[in-house]
Amino acid sequence: MTRPSTHQRLSLAALPDVLTTEQCAEFLGVHENTIRSHCNSGELKAEKIGVRWFVPKSALGKLVGND
Repeated sequence: MTRPSTHQRLSLAALPDVLTTEQCAEFLGVHENTIRSHCNSGELKAEKIGVRWFVPKSALGKLVGND
């Protein structure tokens, strides 16, 4: 997983408490399918509701090492 820049890490606090896979992908600069893959594998803690994944901001912070 590509690490976000310092600017992005500082912006983590400005993100909503729960993010969509699209928001996570945009924040990290990766494809949305990459985020879905991490959700499916359990590497990124997320909740699936219907067909959509929702990622707690705290889980995204742990993934990027900003916990």
